[in-house]
Amino acid sequence: MTAGATLEIPLPARGENPQGFATTTVLLGPDTLLTSWVEGTAAVRVGILDLVDGAWRVLTGVRGMLRGAVPLPDRRALLLTEHGLFEADLATPVVTRKLTARIGKHNDEIRLERDGLVAIGQQAKTTEALVSMATLEYAGRQRRTPVPGRSIEVAAARAGVVRVLLERDHLLVGATSAYPGEHGQRLLVLDAAREVVASVVMPWGVASAHLWGDGLIAAPLRLGRGIPLLALPGLPA
Repeated sequence: MTAGATLEIPLPARGENPQGFATTTVLLGPDTLLTSWVEGTAAVRVGILDLVDGAWRVLTGVRGMLRGAVPLPDRRALLLTEHGLFEADLATPVVTRKLTARIGKHNDEIRLERDGLVAIGQQAKTTEALVSMATLEYAGRQRRTPVPGRSIEVAAARAGVVRVLLERDHLLVGATSAYPGEHGQRLLVLDAAREVVASVVMPWGVASAHLWGDGLIAAPLRLGRGIPLLALPGLPA
């Protein structure tokens, strides 16, 4: 089965990202999507999309492309970039605090830990930094628990899935290329029986997929004025 028409979600970006900077797109809470892009040669913008009303807010003052985020109370969040950790008020929006010392650069993972801490690290490293969410100060290091690689079910592989993007409830969302930035790959949505219920060509590739409402939002690896997010509404319940 082939899905119906996708809907483009354009970004409020002024440039085309000619340098090809890669980003991470994050669904933060039930109705907020975060992503980033570059304007000019190196000016990073973090886009905050309200999925209810479709309005964008743009956060400046962040160095480095978005790599992850965790929510905080009162419409705040911790944003991880390749150059540091930034606390932001998403409603304003404005950066309120930042941390770059002792946590290293090029981190690509952030997650909530025990006792009011977050863990920050790289998939390729054996240790990770701990940071206090209350003070936004370095709190030590710990060994990183390796995350096992995600295997692909036989039925999903037969349907064409090479890379799994998301599994939730009875749905599996995957891509037909191992490389997120490969243009023209397909995004596949499989039901509980692992039958293809949606198949969409992704002109700019696909790095992540996020279920929202009765559909999903797919994000390319690189975004810009001419490279939007794509929404696929009306997935089977």
